Amino acid sequence: LLKNAPNPLGILGSKAVGEPPLLMSSGVLFALKRAVESARRDAGNSDPFILNAPATVEATQQVCLVDPLRFEF
Repeated sequence: LLKNAPNPLGILGSKAVGEPPLLMSSGVLFALKRAVESARRDAGNSDPFILNAPATVEATQQVCLVDPLRFEF
């Protein structure tokens, strides 16, 4: 990005406005993966797993190895 370089095709001449939200959203996925790693360790499993975006509730529960028999009320 050149300083003071015009961008006639951008909204109000803006440049690089999409990257910050995109990078911040990837942080959420990485944090979720760390939480899944912790849940799997608590369940006694430290095997590698794949969690792709979008990380739906169902996909997250599956990779967390949720076992309803371990729930305590």
